[in-house]
Amino acid sequence: GNLIVPSTDCKDEACIKHARFSRDQSSSLKTITCRGESVPSGALGGAVTINFGTGHITGDCLNDMICMGGLCAAGGFIASTAESLHPFASFKFDGVLGLALSTMAQSL
Repeated sequence: GNLIVPSTDCKDEACIKHARFSRDQSSSLKTITCRGESVPSGALGGAVTINFGTGHITGDCLNDMICMGGLCAAGGFIASTAESLHPFASFKFDGVLGLALSTMAQSL
C-alpha cells in the first residue's frame, strides 16, 4: 500500500485529529493480504506495521475505490489502526500517499 489513511478503528490521538476511513461506509471494500491477494469474505486479511524515521503506523491492508478529485480507481491501501503521536498528530494532512523510489520501499 502506497496510500495510508487513518481508519475509524484507530482510537489514537493522531488518528482522531484527522478525517478517517470508515469500513461501514463502503459497499465495495475488500479485505486483502498485504501482498495484494484476495481474502475470502469474513476472513482476516493482512496487517502491517511500518516504521518511519520518527514514528510508526499499524494498519490493515484493504482494497476499495480510491478517488482523488473526480477520478476513481480500485486500489490497495492501508487503513491505520494505530499511529504514533509523533509525528502524525502534528500533520495538517490526513493520510500519506507514497511516491518514493523503489530503493526506499519496505518489503513485506
